[in-house]
Amino acid sequence: MKTPFERIEGFLISSVSRSFDEICFLFSNSAILIVYNSWTLSGAESLDFLIGKDICHVKIEECNFSIYFEPDIVFGVDVSDDGYRGPEAMCLYFSKETIFVWN
Repeated sequence: MKTPFERIEGFLISSVSRSFDEICFLFSNSAILIVYNSWTLSGAESLDFLIGKDICHVKIEECNFSIYFEPDIVFGVDVSDDGYRGPEAMCLYFSKETIFVWN
């Protein structure tokens, strides 16, 4: 059974916004992922390259949450204690009534 955060596999990113302390991904199905923790991007020059891309795979490890895109683009979130910036690591909204928080 997939976790709520693994359920974003196959989602299309329609927009990405960045503020001082968060990254916000809006998906074409209106789901939203907000990342507060430290993050990395490899295989692309900026977050704008993710717009219009489908999420191919999500990998959850003890200290890292990785989102894989074609071709060889990875957005990684440090979910260790060192990566924490609060108020949560990530929040995933499928609707106004369905919210998942990764602390």
